Amino acid sequence: MADVSERRLRPIQEAVESQNWKQALQLCEKWHKKGEKSDRFQALRAYVLAKQQDTGSTRRGRDEIVQLCNRSPAITDLDTIYQIQNALNDLGIEDDGGRRLWERAAAARPEDKEIAVTWLDEAINRCDWQSAQKATMALRRSSPKEHDYEFWSILMCYLLYQDQSVSEKEKNMFGALAYRLLAKAAEAVAQDKEELLSAGKAIQSPEELSLLVRVYLNTGHVGEAKDLLMDSKTLGPQSAIFKLDHDLHRLLQLEVLRAAEDWPAILTELRSAVQEPSPENVQTSRMFDMLLEAGEQKDNLNFLSEMREILNDGLNVHSDSRDLRYGMIRLLQLQQARDRCTADELLGACKQYFVSRCEQLSCFDELQSPLEVLDASFQQELIEYAGDHMKSNLELAAASTVPLLNALKLEYCFLITPNMAAQPARDFGCKVVGAYRDLCITKRDSGEPGAQLAMLASMALLRGSQAVQEGIVDCNLQNGSHLQAAFLLHYCLKRSRDSYPTLVVLTRLSTLLGAISFSATCFKRLSIKNLQWENAGHLFLTRLSTIHPHRSKDIEGTFDPLQLLDLAVAANAKSLRSVKRLIMVGLNNKSYVNVMETIALRDDLKRSFSKQMYCIESARTKRLRHILDSEKESVLAALFVDRRDFSFIPSFGPSSHKPFSHYLETGPRPKDGWLRVMKICGAIMDLLEEAYHEPQTIAPNNVQDLASVIPNIPKLLKAFSEQLTNSEISNCNYQYHLGRALTLRLLYHQQQPAPAPESHKADFDNAIQSIQDWLNATLENFKERPFNHSTVISMVGTAIAPTWEYLHSAFSTLESLQATALFLAGQAKASKTKTKVKNPFTLPADQAKGIRELVEQVEKDMHDSARTMKANLNASGVLGGMVDVVFGRRAENEGSTGGSHGPGQGQGEGKFGGGGAVTASFGKQLEKLPDAETVAEEFCGEVRQSWEDALDGVLSVRVKRYK
Repeated sequence: MADVSERRLRPIQEAVESQNWKQALQLCEKWHKKGEKSDRFQALRAYVLAKQQDTGSTRRGRDEIVQLCNRSPAITDLDTIYQIQNALNDLGIEDDGGRRLWERAAAARPEDKEIAVTWLDEAINRCDWQSAQKATMALRRSSPKEHDYEFWSILMCYLLYQDQSVSEKEKNMFGALAYRLLAKAAEAVAQDKEELLSAGKAIQSPEELSLLVRVYLNTGHVGEAKDLLMDSKTLGPQSAIFKLDHDLHRLLQLEVLRAAEDWPAILTELRSAVQEPSPENVQTSRMFDMLLEAGEQKDNLNFLSEMREILNDGLNVHSDSRDLRYGMIRLLQLQQARDRCTADELLGACKQYFVSRCEQLSCFDELQSPLEVLDASFQQELIEYAGDHMKSNLELAAASTVPLLNALKLEYCFLITPNMAAQPARDFGCKVVGAYRDLCITKRDSGEPGAQLAMLASMALLRGSQAVQEGIVDCNLQNGSHLQAAFLLHYCLKRSRDSYPTLVVLTRLSTLLGAISFSATCFKRLSIKNLQWENAGHLFLTRLSTIHPHRSKDIEGTFDPLQLLDLAVAANAKSLRSVKRLIMVGLNNKSYVNVMETIALRDDLKRSFSKQMYCIESARTKRLRHILDSEKESVLAALFVDRRDFSFIPSFGPSSHKPFSHYLETGPRPKDGWLRVMKICGAIMDLLEEAYHEPQTIAPNNVQDLASVIPNIPKLLKAFSEQLTNSEISNCNYQYHLGRALTLRLLYHQQQPAPAPESHKADFDNAIQSIQDWLNATLENFKERPFNHSTVISMVGTAIAPTWEYLHSAFSTLESLQATALFLAGQAKASKTKTKVKNPFTLPADQAKGIRELVEQVEKDMHDSARTMKANLNASGVLGGMVDVVFGRRAENEGSTGGSHGPGQGQGEGKFGGGGAVTASFGKQLEKLPDAETVAEEFCGEVRQSWEDALDGVLSVRVKRYK
C-alpha cells in the first residue's frame, strides 16, 4: 500500500517542485476521489490548496494544515512531519501548531528514539534551543539508562541560558537547571580513585568535565569549580578522570584559577612547571599569558617580582629554554613599563635572546614588542649589537641566512620610519636585495628565508615610494615602485616553492597596478577552499565588480570573476551545511565544548560580512554584464560578523604604525557603512530593472520601504566616507537622485486615487536636474582631462595603462550610465501606458532625449579613453620600456626619454618609474639577480597582457539600448 501511495505522490511532488500549482491540484483531486487518505497525501494536498490563487482554496488549505498539526492521534510518520513543517515554513504559519508537531509525535511514540533524535536535529538546525531541550528530555524518558542523553539535556539548558532571544527569567531558570544537573553529576562520581568510574548520571570523561567548568564559570560558581578541580578526590588531580587526559585537566585547572584570580596558586603551578625536565608545554605558556595579562590589567598586583624569581630559577636549570627566555623578556617589558626594571635590564635580556634565537625565523616577531617600549637609542644599540654578532660569527652567517634576516628586520622596523625621505628606505632595500642575490647565487631554492628577504626589500621600496614631498605624493614613483616590487616577488616565486604571504602580496600589488588577470593567476595559486573564503577571499574579491567584471584570459586559461564570486557565496552555504552535520557528530562523540564552538561558528557564518560583500559584488557584476539575476541572494541588514583576516600580509613594522597591508588595499576598507550604502543602491538598481521588465509585479510595500530609506544615502555617504572611494561616493550620490525620481513616479502610479502632485513635483524636478548636472560634470571632466594623472600609468607623458583606480572609476561610471538608461526606458514605457490621469512624474520627450544623449556621449568618451590607452600600450618599444623601468634604466637621467626601448622622444609629464636616482639604485640591484633579464621580460609581457585585458573589459561594457 505504501508503494502505491508513493507512486501517486511522485507526480504531485514534481508539479510542486516546478511550481505548477494548477496541475498539482488536479492530481490531488484525482487521487482524493479514488480514496487516497494517507497522512502524507493529506499534508501535500493541503499545501497545494494553500498555494492556489483563489482566497477560498488558500484559506481551506491553511486550515487543513493546522488541523493536521493538532490532529489526534498525532502524526508520527517522519516524511509527513517534514512535509507539514516545510509547508508551515513556506506559508509563514509555523506558530499555528507547528512548534508542537514534533513534541506531539514524540509523546505519541515515546519508545521511538528515531523521532526524538530527528526532532533534536531539526531544532538545532533552526537554533530553537527550547525545542531542542524538550527533544533531549524526550530522549531521556525513552532511554533513561543512556548516559549521554543526560549531558545532551544539560548542554541544551546551557545554550538556552546563553540565548539572547530568551527572557531574563527563562535564562536564569535554565542556567540554574544546568548547574544543578551538573552538580548532581559531580556528586555521583565514585569516591575511590582506584574504582572504575561510576555509571548512570555521573561525570565519566574529561569532555563532560569541560562542560562542567564552562557552565560553572559562566553561571557564577567559580569557587565551587575551583574546589572540585583543585581539591576534590573525585574530580581533582588524584582522580581517575585526571589520568584519562591530564593535559586537558591541567588546562581546565588554569582556567578556573584565572577566573578566581588566584594568582598565588598559578605562581605555585608555574614554579613546579619550570623545574620539570621539559618545561616547554602548552600549560607553561598559558600560565605566562595569564599572569602577564593580569599584570597589565591590575595596578595593585605584587606577584611580578616573584614571577621573575621563578623564571630566573628555571633558566638556571634550563638555560636554553625558549619559553622561559621569552617569558622573561615579556615580563621585563611589563615591568619596564611600570618602572619596576631598567631599560638596560630589558635590553640585556633582548641581546641574550637574539644570540640564542637568531637562527629561528620567529626571533624578530618575539623581540619586536619588548623593543617597542624602549627609547630609540636602545633600539639602535640592539641593532648594532646584532650586526656585530653577525660579523664576529662568520660561520653562523655562512651556515644560515636567518640571523641576517632577523637583523635586517630589526633595522627596518626601528630605523626605516614612514616619515623619512625616500632615499634611506631605498638604500636599505638595495642592501636587502643584495643579501637576497647572494642567497640566490648559492641556492637555487632560497626557501622561506629568501621569500622573506624579497618581501622585506619590497616593503622598503614601497615605503620609500610613499614619501611625500611638499604635500604631494609622486604617483609615478609609486607606480614604478609597484612594478619593481611586483617583479621581485614574481622572481622569488619563480625560483622557489610557493610562499603564501608572497603570493598574497603579489596578488595585491598586481591589482593596484591594474594587472587584474595577472593578479587572478596569483590568487588561484592560493587554492582557497571552503571556510577560507570567509577570511581570505577578500584579498582579491573586494571591489572586483568595479575593477574587473568581465571574462578574460589569464595565464592559466579563462578567468570569470562572476564564477569566482558565486563560488565564494556557495562556499558559505556549503560550510553551513558541514557545520550543521558537525554539531550532531560532536554530540555523539561527547565533545560538548566543541559543539558550543561549532554553534558559534554557524551563527557567525549566517551573519558573515564576507558573504554579504560577495553577494553585492556578484549582483553588480551581473548588472554590468546585462545578466538578469532571477535568484538574488538576500543581503542582511542586521549586524554582521567580520571574519576577514589581514594577517596574511606580514608587516615587519612597529605596531604603532599603519600595517603594510594598508598600502596594498584597493581603496578604503569596506565595513558596515559601505554595506549599508551598497545595499540601498543595489535595491534601487533592482527596482529599476523590475520597473522596466515587470512593472506589474512591483509590490507597493517594496516601493514605499525603499522610498523611506533612499533619503538616508547622503547622510550615510557623509558618515561613512572613510569606507568609500571617491568614485563610490560620486556614483552612489548619483544613484540616490535616480532612486528619488523613480520612487516618486511609482508611488504616484500605485496610489489610488492619485494624490496631488504639487507637493513632490519640485523634488522630482530637482532629482532630474541633479542627474543632468552629474552627467554634464562627468563629460566636462573627460574633455579637460581625458586621463587623470593619478589613475593611469604613463611613459614619457603618454598614458599607456590603467591602475585599479582608473578601472574602478570607469566601471562605476558605466554602471551608473546603465542605470540611467534603464530609468529612461522605464519612463518611456510608462508614458505609453494608457491611464485616466497622466503621471506628472514622467519626463517630457525632449528632456529624456537630452539625458540619453548625455549618457551616450559620456560612454563614448570613456571608451575613447580606453581605446587610446590600448593603442599607446601596443606601441613599439613599450615592453622594453617596462623592462627598463624594472631595472631603473629609465630613471638614471632626470631628462630620460624612456630608455633604449622608449616609445617616444622628449621629456613629458608622468614619466613611468620617476624618482631619479632613487629608482635607479634599486633597479640596478634587481638587474644583478641571476637570470633577471629573462624573468623581467616574461613578467612585463604578462603584465602588459593583463593591462590589455583590463582595457578590453572597459570597451566590452556597453550601455544597453532599450527600444
